[in-house]
Amino acid sequence: MLKSFLNFFYILGAGCYASSLELTEALLSKPDLFLAKETRIGIIGGGAAGLSAAYYLQQNGYNNVTVLEKEERVGGKCHTVSIDGSPCNLGASFVTSCDLHVREIAKTLGHEFSDSPDAFRMSSTDKKVSDLSNYSFFQKGMNLARGAKLYSSLLLPAVGFSGVQKQDILTGTIDEFIKKQNLPMLSDCIKIASESYGYGPMTKQATPYALKLVLPELKLRLSSLSALFKKAQIDTPKGGYQGLLETMASNLCVKTGNAVTKILYEGKEDAQKEILVTTYDSLAKTNQSFHFDKLIVAVPPDHLKGITELGSEEQDLFSRIRYYDYNVTLFEPEKALGYKAYINDINDKEPTVISQINSKESICSSYQYGSLDSYHLGEKPSSLSMDSTHSGLESTLEKYLGTKTQTIKAHKQWDYFPHVSAKDIQEGFFDRMEALQGKKNTYYVGSTLAFEWVDAVFGYSKNLVNTHFPK
Repeated sequence: MLKSFLNFFYILGAGCYASSLELTEALLSKPDLFLAKETRIGIIGGGAAGLSAAYYLQQNGYNNVTVLEKEERVGGKCHTVSIDGSPCNLGASFVTSCDLHVREIAKTLGHEFSDSPDAFRMSSTDKKVSDLSNYSFFQKGMNLARGAKLYSSLLLPAVGFSGVQKQDILTGTIDEFIKKQNLPMLSDCIKIASESYGYGPMTKQATPYALKLVLPELKLRLSSLSALFKKAQIDTPKGGYQGLLETMASNLCVKTGNAVTKILYEGKEDAQKEILVTTYDSLAKTNQSFHFDKLIVAVPPDHLKGITELGSEEQDLFSRIRYYDYNVTLFEPEKALGYKAYINDINDKEPTVISQINSKESICSSYQYGSLDSYHLGEKPSSLSMDSTHSGLESTLEKYLGTKTQTIKAHKQWDYFPHVSAKDIQEGFFDRMEALQGKKNTYYVGSTLAFEWVDAVFGYSKNLVNTHFPK
């Protein structure tokens, strides 16, 4: 075990040294080092990616940044609604011990967290109950030595996925990875953290995506003996996750209700290009024009199709992005569940998760796939109707939890988790995307490159800003 940990720190040190040299060389070769702080920077998308990019730009001294958001609210998938006076999340919900970027920003802005439940209880279909908050699946079956060996052998980037295709251990699906590494207990962890919460079947999900979810927690557990048995810290931002994003936006220049309809690049060379962005202002009912020197795309890149001219490389890369039809329903049951989280095997007929949001409130949430097949943007194979969602919810509540819905409070369908296949990753998708950064004075942030997780998105935005827009 000691040898495994020593190997890990040797690899970590060597990797950090090599990475620092590469980063230094990259920065020295970039004209972005000499950007004026008045540079006109436009950001498309006012969700977690766009607002965090604008926040970090502001931290680095850039004072001419404009965020364009098509919705009349900020937040994107950090979407919180008020039900009976209480904030309820239709998107991102919790902040864990590992969400360091989220916690750092919240602390800087003075945004507090609400009280969270002491524990979540998970009930499977055979009625076994376990304490989810202490991550018992890490304490059972996956012993410390094997965990340390896994920990030290994986060089998953701290942000993004650049270079993952160079490690054979990270190619293929997570289902194949578990079998090859003989880690059956990891399967339970992935089912809870990944399948249930919208990232698709383990048989189709690329290994790097799944490990982005579980490795931070595993590393935290292995940091000390006390950490191995410590309960996980789970918080909720006050006012819901959208409340945190609104706090971020309050200090930024954000124009909501501005849907981008056209992007035009003027000038022959990248360094000379001026970017003209046209939006439709839903409030003014008219078109608006914005001139930028730099553009940050904080929505999935395939959203650019049809609104700007794409080169062959862009067309090829963007065409590989897929989504899952994922549905969230907020409801009031006839009988309170009391924080009990029902975790179902993944299917497109019943919810994969049902849980009570707060012990003091009766509102519950349900998460369900509309289809287990991924799809291109705008090409949903068979979107689940609201009636079908509610039908599956009703039968599951009655069959396993002994209750019914009293009132449906809210429903949201998401084009969720922009991702590519294991084959696309193996063929260098992420390195090819990174090679686009800065071309035509355009940069990309967001869950496509970072992973569909708020802290990962914040971290990627911070890294890109510090690399291309330094202080």
